[in-house]
Amino acid sequence: QRSELSRREQDLAAREAALHDLAEKLRAEVATLQALRQEQDDAAERAEAEQEERAARLARLYETMKPKRAASILDHVPVEEVAAIARRMRDGKAALIIQQMSPERASALSARLALP
Repeated sequence: QRSELSRREQDLAAREAALHDLAEKLRAEVATLQALRQEQDDAAERAEAEQEERAARLARLYETMKPKRAASILDHVPVEEVAAIARRMRDGKAALIIQQMSPERASALSARLALP
């Protein structure tokens, strides 16, 4: 009986050690995943900030152009991008450019600008 109990104790100790090792590995994996998630969040924030800066820079650029010229260029840019640029322009400048666009394009842009 003693040898059986000793064997069981050794078996339990081995299992306990294995569980402890597994728990440590899981903690390490969780920490790694949390670090990766943070890196992804940081990268997404940087990308969003860069996109914001590009749109703001383009808004300033198009504001300096003559409205007709800016409208002719923006007619060939996807409406989502034009909306992002127009949101960063002064209302008066944006209105002058939109006024020079085709009615269909101005309508599509206005609908896009109306969205939150």
